[in-house]
Amino acid sequence: MLRHMLIAAVAVTTFAATAPAQELNPLVRERIAIAQRDQAGGGIRVQVGVNMFMPGATDDSTAADQLREQARRTVYKMAAHECDVILEVLAKECRLESINVNVNANRHYNNNNASPGYQVNGNIGLRVVLK
Repeated sequence: MLRHMLIAAVAVTTFAATAPAQELNPLVRERIAIAQRDQAGGGIRVQVGVNMFMPGATDDSTAADQLREQARRTVYKMAAHECDVILEVLAKECRLESINVNVNANRHYNNNNASPGYQVNGNIGLRVVLK
């Protein structure tokens, strides 16, 4: 008797959990279809991380503004060039999907870093189709 109740409980839980999955939102169905096409076509996602230090002014001066812009530009240029490298080495198609840039003032002075500047971190997301 207890065994039959357990089987019934598992069956009800299983069918209740699968019913909503069959009624997917059309946008969700489209995303699933796109993901399946990407996998079938050999598409992969490539993430590239960048971390560097740029010494210079970290105050409210024009020089500090220019250094922050130079830091962002450097990451953007790296992102633009990354598809060229990937196309040369392993892919037949490459598309830039995302860029995230963080520029943080580093005003701490120590033996390893004797000057102020900015710590620059960037993440570049690419979608590629392999050769």
